[in-house]
Amino acid sequence: MGNIGLSGLYQIAQTHVVEVVFTRRDKNRLPRTRRMLLTLDRKLLNSSEGLKLLHFKKPSLPRAYESRPKNLEFFWDIIMQDWRAVPGESVNIVRTPMLPLKTYPDSTKFWQYYNLVLSKMTPAEKASFMDR
Repeated sequence: MGNIGLSGLYQIAQTHVVEVVFTRRDKNRLPRTRRMLLTLDRKLLNSSEGLKLLHFKKPSLPRAYESRPKNLEFFWDIIMQDWRAVPGESVNIVRTPMLPLKTYPDSTKFWQYYNLVLSKMTPAEKASFMDR
């Protein structure tokens, strides 16, 4: 895995679903690392499936603080189905032996993955996904 930084991740997330791992800033939260399946792909999120199955919702209020000076960026968390902040200093795209980067640039491939894997995940499996 390699650190991509927020600007790189932000660019990729505009058109991809991306699996990332990062270290939480709060040292008292366990586990210390968090895995996340995220996107900013408006076409995917605003599709009928995105609205219905991913429960996408546009932010209704302005953010309480500016995220960039804090080296944070907000992304749609597909597993938690809500907006989440990701810290820039430790974010890494998950690499797998089969894919150079674990991303889903094609919404058809993502929905296949969603139907085969994500839609069948139990709450315990979702927690396990996020915590490893």
